[in-house]
Amino acid sequence: AQIWQPQDPCVIPGITYHPPNMPGQGRSIEATWQACQMRCQRLQPQGCAHFSFWPDGGCHLSDSGAVETLAWGTGADKMVSGPV
Repeated sequence: AQIWQPQDPCVIPGITYHPPNMPGQGRSIEATWQACQMRCQRLQPQGCAHFSFWPDGGCHLSDSGAVETLAWGTGADKMVSGPV
């Protein structure tokens, strides 16, 4: 599965957000970063502003109060994040 394309302006490799999950939301499993971004778009009225997608399919959603941070741990070099 394709994780990200360097020329794609919608994603930033190696960056995640802290806290990782906005209130009321937890980690979900999505097939692609685009599906993770769409999940955030659906929850934009509840405050979703950023998504983080990990190579194991993990999708985390953060609100506008979250802070950008370098990803670390297993798969950090292949994860991507971006705006809603």
